[in-house]
Amino acid sequence: MQVHMQEDEDATRRIYSGTYFAVGQFRRGPKHPDFVGPHRIDGTLIVFPRTSVTITYAGKKPVIADPNTVMFYNNGQIYSRNKLSNRGDLCEWFGFDPRLVADAIRAFDAHVDDHPVQPFLFSHGPGDTESYLLQRLVIDHVLRDGTPDHLFIEETMMQVLHRVIANSYRQRDINPAKARGSAEKEILDALQKLLALNFEQNPSLEQVASQLNYSPFHLCRIFRKHTGQSIRQYLNQLRLRSSLEFVTQTNIDLTSLALRLGFASHSHFTEAFRKTFGAPPSTLRNLSRQRVRQLLSKISIA
Repeated sequence: MQVHMQEDEDATRRIYSGTYFAVGQFRRGPKHPDFVGPHRIDGTLIVFPRTSVTITYAGKKPVIADPNTVMFYNNGQIYSRNKLSNRGDLCEWFGFDPRLVADAIRAFDAHVDDHPVQPFLFSHGPGDTESYLLQRLVIDHVLRDGTPDHLFIEETMMQVLHRVIANSYRQRDINPAKARGSAEKEILDALQKLLALNFEQNPSLEQVASQLNYSPFHLCRIFRKHTGQSIRQYLNQLRLRSSLEFVTQTNIDLTSLALRLGFASHSHFTEAFRKTFGAPPSTLRNLSRQRVRQLLSKISIA
């Protein structure tokens, strides 16, 4: 989907929705009659401010919400705001199923299950550079790409969720619990098998987690921990390496091959192929078979 919004608009808009996830933009000018509030949050959100504004949760002290801060909102949270920036309140929000948030917090707080509907204990936390960049990449992808890559969006959102929660707890000197290695290896094997058998499809993170009957949050964390890659990166490598069997066959249309392997388009396939193997598929096709073998023998496909 494509959405175009002027930054001075008084609007809030959901730009992406999934079963467990939602992404949106909020714009409220300081002259809006309802700028201060009070307001009530609908959903379990992490919010990345783009301007500076003072946010006060009901019964709490004011917090300066700026681009170096991440705000946490439980469903039903009452809050008010006061102007700092002349641009008002501009931010991006990421909504999660509270069960996913509880999964992310459980490593730091075993008592999160005592309050699963309102998992956040803190109103805000520090925003690190990588998390801010990752959420901006998700927003840019959703707004600019007519066919959103669901796995990219959802995995990145889960990574951001983990990072901002970990930062918040570590800032308060709360360390995570130890991981359970054997259980992780079992679910990793099951996921790798699922991907190996279905790499030509375009599953969402929700679909993969549902098939394995496992938490999407822990699925992302375990996979990256043990493989050093995201699920999406691993899936694309399966596709690209499989494509080598066909790209040098002149009777196979490269666009058809790209779509069959699960790529969104010929250009997507070509760019991914070039980044991985050092040359676009058309270049390999035009080389002699002996030269192709020589070229591929020098390339590390790690």
